[in-house]
This record gives sequence, C-alpha cells and structure tokens, in this order.
Amino acid sequence: MKILKRLFIAILLIFTLCSLFTSCTAVPEDEIQANLITIKKTYKRDTNETEIFFLYDLLNGKERSIEKIEIDVIVTFTDNSTQNYTIEYTEYIDYSRSSPLTFTFIVDGRAEEINILEYRFILADYWQTFGGFIISVLITSIIVAVVLYLLAMAEMYNMVSVGSACVVLVCIFFLIFAPFAQSLYVIIGTVIALAPYIYFKITDN
Repeated sequence: MKILKRLFIAILLIFTLCSLFTSCTAVPEDEIQANLITIKKTYKRDTNETEIFFLYDLLNGKERSIEKIEIDVIVTFTDNSTQNYTIEYTEYIDYSRSSPLTFTFIVDGRAEEINILEYRFILADYWQTFGGFIISVLITSIIVAVVLYLLAMAEMYNMVSVGSACVVLVCIFFLIFAPFAQSLYVIIGTVIALAPYIYFKITDN
C-alpha cells in the first residue's frame, strides 16, 4: 500500500507540472492560426537574388496533422514591379499543438516588400495522423496484458495491482491532456491491458 500511495503522489505531481507547462501553449479549438513573427530579407548581389526568411508561431487546433501549407504572397521589387508566388511548406505539423515554423524562400531580383495574400492548410487523413499512434497503443497494451497475466499466474498479486494502477493513471493522463481522438484509443488499450487483472478479480470471487 505504501508503494501505491507514493506512486499516486508522484503521478499527481507530474500532472500538476504538466498542467503548468501546457497552459502557456494552449491551441485554439478546431482552428488553425498562423501568427507571423518576422520576415527577414537578405539580398545577394552576386546572384541578384533575395533570400526571404519567415518565422511563424503556428497553432494547430485541428485533430489532424497538417500535411502541407500553401502561402500566396506578392513581392514588390525595388524597380516597383510586382510578382505573385505560392510558397509550399511540406513538412508534417502535428495536430493540437503549437509549433515554431521557419522556412526560406528565394526570388530573383532585389525584393523591397512582401505581402501575405492567403494561407491554405492541407490536412492529413485520419490514418496518416493517428495510424502510428494506434499501432503503438495496441502493441503496448498487448505486451502489458501479457505481463500482467504472467504476474497473476505467478500469484504476484501486489505487482498486478501496481501495474494496473499505473495503466489507469496513464489513461487518466491522456484523458486530461491529450486530444479526444488519442484518448479514445488509449481507453481501448487500457481495457485490453487490464483484461487479465479483471479476469482474475472475477474468478477469485
């Protein structure tokens, strides 16, 4: 019982610290916000090109990863001519997360001004977003279930109780802090992992 109490207190402390850190990076619900922090222009005289550096704070409140971002911009050059461009950012951006975003775009000529016209966010499909997580949860749950079953067969009931308590606490952690889509699969995994514990509890009675 002392071990369980200490474990429970430690988990509560971790939850409290996580709450403090995650509250500062809350993302909007079911919305994507691209907050431009800075644009830096660097003209390269030897090649007559302008390197344009972008820094964003991207808040992805969707429960889907972002597969690609397209940004329409209009660039004004020192000779007063203008040119429209579409910038593509193709690195994955995780769902329900705040992420810094940096990239560089190069144009011919000496750019004077850059104006953002439009953002388009292309979202990944359900399996691309959650497939790896689902497989990981199922494999981990099956391994935990086998371990708890072996411990129960060896009549190491204290270890089974501690392991089951840890599984439940992990499930509670995901319910509090993770997106619903993740929590749903963690709940299913918890049921799978606790199946041996529930079975032996029922058969003992």
